[in-house]
Amino acid sequence: MPIAVAGAFSNSGQTCISIERVYVEEAVYDQFAKQLAEKTSRLKLGWSKAWDVDMGSLISKAHADKVSSRIQQAVDAGARVLAGGKRRPDLGPSFVEPTVLTNVSDAMPISKEETFGPVVALYPVRSSEEAIARANDSEFGLNASVWAGTGTQAREIARRIDTGSAVINSTLLIYNSFDVPQGGVKYSGIGRRHGEHGILRYTQAQSIVSSIASGGGFDALLNRIRNERMARAVVAGLKVWRRIPWLR
Repeated sequence: MPIAVAGAFSNSGQTCISIERVYVEEAVYDQFAKQLAEKTSRLKLGWSKAWDVDMGSLISKAHADKVSSRIQQAVDAGARVLAGGKRRPDLGPSFVEPTVLTNVSDAMPISKEETFGPVVALYPVRSSEEAIARANDSEFGLNASVWAGTGTQAREIARRIDTGSAVINSTLLIYNSFDVPQGGVKYSGIGRRHGEHGILRYTQAQSIVSSIASGGGFDALLNRIRNERMARAVVAGLKVWRRIPWLR
């Protein structure tokens, strides 16, 4: 449970890999929802230079307006607020309470679009197969978090989720996994940071190949091909040539 709270509300939900959709098996859904709502309700909201608050404000009033509007839109369409859901003008113009929603349908914008705020929606599922299918039913694919009974089961699920990264029993760990690449698929961007892939994105690859100079080289050889038999002979010769390191 602390993982879900941290993953959803760290930096007021303003992280690119923040949890926004949580798929929970029906057998434990009610208990999970109750505990998450309780822990979320106990979070201390405010502004401080010290470590005495749990969550601060959003980046601007305009963004707080957007997040509040997204919450209200979901509620108007039938979603139910389990925790939070309100603006806090008493704390400042950009404060929105950490919010837990249920009864959210896949058709609602809050389910399909990035909110980038302290809002998490819960969805009951019958099985891991349903969770995988619904998680993949998205135009985005940046990061996924998987909690499962065993490490083997979690890895099997993680491999089937269409995201650039998948984290087991954590959400934000990928930020500090500097030896592996991080990035998205689908509409979650191109390229990678961290690891070898992150370094290579700042380079330009140049390929230099060389043919023999005598007799016109490779290009002249192509001009001499007159039938399928000769073409097959050339292909066979090239395959042999590739297997001899000192000839390349």
